[in-house]
Amino acid sequence: MKQITRWRKQKPTTSEYGTSDRWFVLFFLSLNYFVLILHRNVIYFVQPPLKLELDLSDAQIGGLDTAFAVPYALSQLFVGHLGDRFDRRTILLLSLTGSVVSLAGLGLSGSYTMLVGLRFLLGMSQAASVPAIASIMGDCFTSRGRSTAVAVYLVSQQVANIASGSLSGEIADIPSWDIGMNKLGMHIVSVSGWRMAMFVFSLVGAMVVLGVYLFLREPARTDREAGRGLGLQGGTWWKTTKNVLCVRSFWFVGIVFVLIGITSGARETWLARHFYDTLGMDLGEAGLFSTVYFQSGAIVGLLFGGWWADRWASRRPSGRMAVQTIGLVLMGPAFIVLGTSSVQPVLAVAMTAIGVGYGFYVANLWTTTFEIVDPAARATSMAFLNVISLLGAPFAPLVGYGLDNELFDLGQVLTSMSLVVTLAFVLLIWTMVRLLPRDYRGSVK
Repeated sequence: MKQITRWRKQKPTTSEYGTSDRWFVLFFLSLNYFVLILHRNVIYFVQPPLKLELDLSDAQIGGLDTAFAVPYALSQLFVGHLGDRFDRRTILLLSLTGSVVSLAGLGLSGSYTMLVGLRFLLGMSQAASVPAIASIMGDCFTSRGRSTAVAVYLVSQQVANIASGSLSGEIADIPSWDIGMNKLGMHIVSVSGWRMAMFVFSLVGAMVVLGVYLFLREPARTDREAGRGLGLQGGTWWKTTKNVLCVRSFWFVGIVFVLIGITSGARETWLARHFYDTLGMDLGEAGLFSTVYFQSGAIVGLLFGGWWADRWASRRPSGRMAVQTIGLVLMGPAFIVLGTSSVQPVLAVAMTAIGVGYGFYVANLWTTTFEIVDPAARATSMAFLNVISLLGAPFAPLVGYGLDNELFDLGQVLTSMSLVVTLAFVLLIWTMVRLLPRDYRGSVK
């Protein structure tokens, strides 16, 4: 243990691409994010048995998404700044431990009130992680390869989505799991399938907490300049917040993020259910089909979009944002197909296109933001993106209300996402052409 501690405190060398151990650090950041996504998404893929056992409505299922999103976003008003001022490794350990405990509690829930309360706690627990992760990545990778690094990191999200969609569905398809407790002097314990899925994913998280504790180091701060902006040490909460919110481009980046978040929420919350209802699939099949093509496409979009953007960004300030707009062009028409077709090969192509487009967009979200905000405000800027995303929180319960009252069906909900993507495209073009030239802080060849 002492050898591991000594090794973790050794100072790495640096180059034009970042620290010498940047990919090792990225591996553990990716594991951390993998667990966060597993924990927040598992509930989407166990809806039928969860609804049946606890007698829930569609509006209540939609409310569980809001119960996570609201505290997750509001907590970032304060915890995001921690990543700009304090030890980020400690922040990640505390956040991930809270997520593990919250998910285990969800598996023990016996009422809708308990589900809401623990989803609320899960959101609060996870809130500090992503801003701290973004800050660490900004310090370990230079602008020469940041989009590529973010893309590799976000592959963990796609893998987690596939895992949560397929494994949780497979586990939940088994109505009851009998666990032998004879060695503890207890009788066999029967656990519902949806509860077992949460317990299994909570255990995975506990193992990752141990790995982060042993091997992740706290990197040195980079890119900060004495006498400019927030300086070397950063500013107070108020000064840092004001510095971020005074950037006009940041607001438009945030609004586009809200819109894309709405489309992601619709897909994550309702797509597996749509296939379960309309294509005659069981939970495992619907979960896998609704995730594997999108996530596979997203992995391609992330890796290629990150690599592409790093090269364009070295020549023109709008390089990263231009790649994002191309991604939105791919997503819009594909949502129309997703909501109207019942042909599985056609749906697979549409989900792949949405995945590639989403990968292009999200691979460059953080790095675009890093180029318009002070380096000492990176974690805070990520936090405020999530705060702004709260504007999309009412969408899921409103959809649930409409479904309960038969105002529309899930196919129409998915089709309408093409309009949301179109609006995001228009706003992103406006930002790139009119606002970015003034706010850009990066460098080009």
